[in-house]
Amino acid sequence: MDADCAGDSDHDADGDGWDKPVGDNGGRDCDDTDPTTYPAAEDPPGDGIDQDCDGADDRAPEPDDSTDVGAAQTDNDGKVSGCTTVGGVPSGFAALGLALLGVQRRKRRRT
Repeated sequence: MDADCAGDSDHDADGDGWDKPVGDNGGRDCDDTDPTTYPAAEDPPGDGIDQDCDGADDRAPEPDDSTDVGAAQTDNDGKVSGCTTVGGVPSGFAALGLALLGVQRRKRRRT
């Protein structure tokens, strides 16, 4: 309400452009001592302060639980495999390579 005809509200103590609540008029400034708190204010989630005057602080988003790091992997046949490796040589090839190196060393020692 502009009782002095100055073009502004006489009930806006914090100067944010929103009147303090007078009676039950809803949608008004719920904290007329804080200029960052009014009905259209951004309300950062999880800070415990109701900046937008909707009656509650916005909740912080839940962390993304969609990725289960310990989930079993499946191969092309749909069989579950408990172990995976990133990059590298498949273990069968590594064993074959070591066996061939061993045979080659034995041949060199005999000659």
